[in-house]
Amino acid sequence: MKFWEENGRASGRGSVGSNHSGAIHLENPESHLRWYFKYFLGTAHQNYYGKTANKSMFILSVVKSDEHYRAILWAKTGLQRIYLPVSLKIRSPHSICQEFGDLDVQRAPREIRDAPGIQEDLSRIEEQEGAVYFKFGILYRKPGQQTDNEMLSNEGMPPAFEKFLELI
Repeated sequence: MKFWEENGRASGRGSVGSNHSGAIHLENPESHLRWYFKYFLGTAHQNYYGKTANKSMFILSVVKSDEHYRAILWAKTGLQRIYLPVSLKIRSPHSICQEFGDLDVQRAPREIRDAPGIQEDLSRIEEQEGAVYFKFGILYRKPGQQTDNEMLSNEGMPPAFEKFLELI
């Protein structure tokens, strides 16, 4: 599950593995688009390659901290990012692949070794991928308001609208 939240006080985007339930982790959307650059590049991490059941190649990048794992799945269909608590006791790249839900991996991915330039290549791919995200907003329109300026000038909102925002 991926989500955006922006309520005027906090904003962010997060990912939670579809096979996992736990606390939701929010991040700033701009830094989320550059996970590899921010959390992987220049730090100790592993890159793996593998094939899905339908023979599509993928790369899996994994970095572990004391509190969580971050993983990026690089596939033909695009990038997927996942944030997993260490409490899940992930033991292999194959088990991380299973957390992506719809990824059908038959064999364990193999670590990429002796591949100069792989980090720079992945960082460049991630940078290019950032253009596919869109942002939208929800405006409160008071009765009688007709123009964008009127709606964008609203300060405060009725409790029913606040409740609606909490629901979404």
